[in-house]
Amino acid sequence: MPLLFQKLLFTDSEIVIALAEEQASSRGRRGVEQDDEWAERSVRKACAGSVDALAALFEDELLPHVLAMLNETAQSNKPWQVLEAGVLALGAIASGCLHALSPHMQVVMPFLVANTSHQSPFVRGTACWSISRYGPWLLGITDEAGRAQFVSPALLALLGCMADASSPRVCDAACSAFSLLAECVDDGTCPGLAPYVDALLPHLLSCVASYKGATASLPYDVIIAVLDSLDSPQPEQRHEQGSEPPRSPAQVLSQTSVHTLLSQLFAKWNALPDNDMRNLPAVLECLTSVMSHVSVADMAGFAPTVLERCLRLIQADLAALQQAAQDPSRRVPDTDLMECALDLLCALADVLKEAAAQLFAGTPAAVPLLCECLKVQNVSVLLSTFCAIGNVAKYAFAQLQPVVPHIIPAVKEHLNENYQTVCTNASWALGEIALRYGDSMRPFIPMVLPDLARLINLNLSKALAKSVAICIARIALVVVDAVTPFLNGKTIACVCLSLGKTRNLDAGEKDSALRGLCAVISHSPAAVASHLPYVCHAMLICHPSAEQAQLFAQTLRGFAHAAGPQWAPLYDALPPGTKRALLERFGVGP
Repeated sequence: MPLLFQKLLFTDSEIVIALAEEQASSRGRRGVEQDDEWAERSVRKACAGSVDALAALFEDELLPHVLAMLNETAQSNKPWQVLEAGVLALGAIASGCLHALSPHMQVVMPFLVANTSHQSPFVRGTACWSISRYGPWLLGITDEAGRAQFVSPALLALLGCMADASSPRVCDAACSAFSLLAECVDDGTCPGLAPYVDALLPHLLSCVASYKGATASLPYDVIIAVLDSLDSPQPEQRHEQGSEPPRSPAQVLSQTSVHTLLSQLFAKWNALPDNDMRNLPAVLECLTSVMSHVSVADMAGFAPTVLERCLRLIQADLAALQQAAQDPSRRVPDTDLMECALDLLCALADVLKEAAAQLFAGTPAAVPLLCECLKVQNVSVLLSTFCAIGNVAKYAFAQLQPVVPHIIPAVKEHLNENYQTVCTNASWALGEIALRYGDSMRPFIPMVLPDLARLINLNLSKALAKSVAICIARIALVVVDAVTPFLNGKTIACVCLSLGKTRNLDAGEKDSALRGLCAVISHSPAAVASHLPYVCHAMLICHPSAEQAQLFAQTLRGFAHAAGPQWAPLYDALPPGTKRALLERFGVGP
């Protein structure tokens, strides 16, 4: 440990490089890009990583050595490089030694907070990072006294560093620290920043107004991270069967915060020209994140303007791409603005829901423009385009319906495993279209079902397997007789497995998928017979509503009747727990 600790010290050359980067950043240019959580590409970074790894392996044995060295570094007569190395070491051991450090946190956290005010920007920046490493402990404090003693001072210290106009390095570190703290909610055991978000947002928005040049996008990134953390289930929101569903994120964010966010972000939106590639994408991304926390009423005055500008940005990038295709001497343009505009359009439709139909009906250019985006050979553009098409199908299908015969072949082109994220969104969009296209889907079944059936039998990502399974079930719901010839027993079993593994399905997706599965079982009981355990598992594990449980019971009784004398041996072959659950929950027995 003494050797590793020695190598955590900044060298003179590293200080020179870091200061040069900071000067470049203050002039509006980014310095050397930093590609991970450790600040420098050096022996120092490698040693910090080693301390982190050793802490995880030798928690109890390592801590006394680290604390002894830290006591020495905290002495006031030591150079700032020694103090900074100690603060870095404290952050490095946070993950591995958090339990062993718990008795010492009353000293550790105030020490880190105090060093966010150190005269050296290097110490201040590292102190911000180290505080964020203790996020699970810090944000897991629920009593008011503990929050007042530890959480409030830490958050205020980070906000102070975000407002540190003298050092872009410190601003960057503080913004990164907030983003890391926002992620702490992901483990489902602490509320993250949710209790503090209304108090934090005014400070974060003030940084939006003050940050310039290379750092201008940083406050937007923090706001996005904080808002996205509200979408994760809070500990008090965890939903058990039979209990009330969790609160929506919009209920976590106060109406005052919603109004402040929208007014200040749209002020920025109005001030930036369409060709501002540095700042406009950040504003669009931030607005997209805000969309999941606002209501139709909140967006009533902004929606037409948002849609109009999104379409204008998309049209501009499409024209630039076409020009580049026609003239090889032209540089292929960046599509960031186009992608951000598509994402915002998609989020806008999701906010407006049924009200989106009127908006898109008054903007006839929107749907043809989305069809043009399907021709762009760019993974990110296609990903966003299919998402937007799916939401337009969901809420404004009358406007999409005339071009569905042109969209489905584009979907079919991307029903392959080469780009699983694009395939996920394409199959999801197809399912949304199928639900509303109804019997008109029939001519397209031979085009898409073979690919969907092939995909569901592959070892796919969880997201893609879920999307394909739901898509198959939804198509079956509207034209089951056309679908079942393409589904053998194994394929149906794979659909059941994917649906059974899925948690937190949207209520509409869950209902339509389960009804589609029941339609397949009722129409083709012979294909299901050899894979009955998978069907029962999917029905039992999905926490059905009373109406869905009644449908399952009716479907299984119909299956038993169709199986005739074969039902008894099929039922007997089921695991004892499955048989007991079928009888208790659906009234289905031998």
